[in-house]
Amino acid sequence: MKKIRNLFNKTSVKFGASATILNIVLMISNILVIYWISPKLMGLWNSFMIFISYIYIIQMGIINGFSRELPFFFGAKKFNIVNRISSITLLVVNYSTIVSIVASLLLTLYFFLFFEPIYFYSSFVFGLLASIQFYNNYLLSTYRSSDAFDK
Repeated sequence: MKKIRNLFNKTSVKFGASATILNIVLMISNILVIYWISPKLMGLWNSFMIFISYIYIIQMGIINGFSRELPFFFGAKKFNIVNRISSITLLVVNYSTIVSIVASLLLTLYFFLFFEPIYFYSSFVFGLLASIQFYNNYLLSTYRSSDAFDK
């Protein structure tokens, strides 16, 4: 019991320290962004970021279901099912990423042809960010235990 408590405390300290460092870095970067970027450009970026919330529709809730089912099958020690649902979910993530990249390239091309360069650059970065988010959500759903966090 003492070993489990020490492991829990050690993992809690690591998680708390990393979350604190992340929040401090985010706060500093947001202050710098507000200082350097004009309100017009912030409005443009926030307009693009609204679509991040809606782009997850492409995944049809697969990641949400995966994040609920994975711990259940791990606890039941049904590792063959864990491997199967993990591989299916990764396949959906890969296809979602491909669809997102193609859509963002078309959007970027549209902005390149008909708008100012800042729209082109913003849409390009937005497309990369949206594509990376799919895989990031998969990893967050996969590695949620304290053991996985330590690794």
